[in-house]
Amino acid sequence: MCQAISGVLTKDCVFFGITDSHEDIIKQHRLHEGAGRVNILRFEITPPKGDFSAPLEQWTYRRDQDVFPKWHDEDYDELRASAALVNSGLAPLYADYRARLAPLAADYKARLAPLDADYEAKRAPLDADYEARLAPLDADYEARLAPLAADYKAKRASLYADYRARLAPLDADYEARLAPLAADYKAKRASLYADYRARLASLVADYEARLASLYADYKVRRAKITAGPY
Repeated sequence: MCQAISGVLTKDCVFFGITDSHEDIIKQHRLHEGAGRVNILRFEITPPKGDFSAPLEQWTYRRDQDVFPKWHDEDYDELRASAALVNSGLAPLYADYRARLAPLAADYKARLAPLDADYEAKRAPLDADYEARLAPLDADYEARLAPLAADYKAKRASLYADYRARLAPLDADYEARLAPLAADYKAKRASLYADYRARLASLVADYEARLASLYADYKVRRAKITAGPY
């Protein structure tokens, strides 16, 4: 998996790209793998713990392929890649982008938290009210069902038809009383959720717009940096 910062070495040059995909870098600079013999080398230079402001000597160089070109020299290739990274200015660009992204993401999370909390706070009493109103209905049903069931069991053989006849209106009454209660709960919860989704959509849209603007600026600056070899 390609990681920041990725690049591609040829015998004489070092290439970076507008993304950290090796295949995108190869395509961007129209590099060629070679016919029957490898003539490019994919590599990655990663900072310690994602700290792009760390000194270069603390970064880790890694080759990202199993077959190497004939001209490959690990120590010299690492030296070339590191020097090119310094000359390109790509590392401080990464650091600046991450630094500007962090408060944007933090602001989004900070604004999302009270929205979620408000939704949960409003949902909690709605759920509690529903459960509170449902409990006596269920209890009444169970209380009325218990003696009926007991009587039925005592007279099961001869009174099954009578039990079914007496149970039907009880069930119908329960369902009739449950229906508006459930409908009222569902309607209120739907309205609450719709409001939450609308407010969330607005928040997400604002975050994505600001993120897109930040990323577009970053891409433009990176495109300029990676336009040619080093």
